[in-house]
Amino acid sequence: EAAGGAGFASDFAGIKSIFPDSDDEKTDVSKLPPGVKYYLCGGGHVETGEPCQEHKYDTKDACDKVAGQVSWHPGWKDHLFTGRIAAAFILENFLEALGELAEAPAASAQIEDASEVDAPSEIDSTSAMNSTVLPDMKPAISLLYLMKLKDCEEMDRS
Repeated sequence: EAAGGAGFASDFAGIKSIFPDSDDEKTDVSKLPPGVKYYLCGGGHVETGEPCQEHKYDTKDACDKVAGQVSWHPGWKDHLFTGRIAAAFILENFLEALGELAEAPAASAQIEDASEVDAPSEIDSTSAMNSTVLPDMKPAISLLYLMKLKDCEEMDRS
């Protein structure tokens, strides 16, 4: 995270253990939501065994026939589960980033000696100079170096 990236690792097997076994006689399958009903059978096996295997591709409400529905491919319930876990991860990180941005000081307090830089007007008017940035965040390149690169690009074009 310190380098600007994010990682995602999860114990899906551990998370899946919270779902009830659909073939357990103590489980009232009629009260389960569609994404959970017939998801685990036979001691926690995903979409295998009876009755889960026969409901693995029960997509007739949405589509008549979907290609690739073979025994070794996950069914729609497993895709739904994986998608929701990934979405929760993305949403959690997005909300955390919004919180950090909301708490950050104004960019003018973070940019040292910005008034001493004689930058072109297009750089002065960028939203980066007038927006909120993270604390202690410094640009990867200076404005002077950016101006030098733009000058070199202009010389290359002429």
